[in-house]
Amino acid sequence: MMQYDISEFLQPDTGYRVTSVYNQLWENAGFDYRHTPRPESGLLLVTQGSILYRWEDGELQANAGDLLFLPKGCYYETVTTAARDYLVNFHTGAATLPCKPIRLLSGASSDYVDCFQRLVDLRLQGKQQSFLANGYLLLLLERIASVRRAGSSGFLDKVLPLLAEEDLPIRQVAASCGISESGFRALFRKAMGMSPLQYRLETRINKARYLLESTDLPLQQIAEQLHFYDVAYFCKLFKQKTGYSPRKYEKNQKL
Repeated sequence: MMQYDISEFLQPDTGYRVTSVYNQLWENAGFDYRHTPRPESGLLLVTQGSILYRWEDGELQANAGDLLFLPKGCYYETVTTAARDYLVNFHTGAATLPCKPIRLLSGASSDYVDCFQRLVDLRLQGKQQSFLANGYLLLLLERIASVRRAGSSGFLDKVLPLLAEEDLPIRQVAASCGISESGFRALFRKAMGMSPLQYRLETRINKARYLLESTDLPLQQIAEQLHFYDVAYFCKLFKQKTGYSPRKYEKNQKL
């Protein structure tokens, strides 16, 4: 869900250039920008655990699936016990925004995860400051801007928690918004670029990633916890979305 209007920042004619990319694992640690301002802007996607951001007059709790904008020049510190995230830092000539971390999206789909992962892969190839890396950054920004252009932040604030309730039919979610089911589906697709059922599936797959990365639960228990009552079907969908079987994904993440 969009929490702040950064449409002035997301302009296609503004130059954006990737400077660094990280796949970060935090264990009883944090980061301190309280005395030195952040030197460049950044996009950060929390993939596991949670990170608390604190600044002079506020704080922000970022959980798995949250996508944050970290403006150049802001002062803050982070506190975490265990978390993992993707971070891409970049330079831009866009206008300066309020100096505090901003939550752009919650429940970010696997499309966002894939963009960050491709940026990490380019870094490992020594190509993080390439035209291709800048292209993936622009793709991330365009997806964020698309949600903003939908002009439906209040709508998403209301419906995303309802969609998290797996047993709640889509028609009831639509009724809670006072619109028809067909109208709800059209508005949701415009805002998120996917259907409500696709969003539910993306959310469940992201939760599965987290459980595979952070626990040793058997596949049967993970599948049941995420309302997949057929393990084979769960494994098939997981591979379709990630390119890996659940066990191969778990093995790669825990190397």
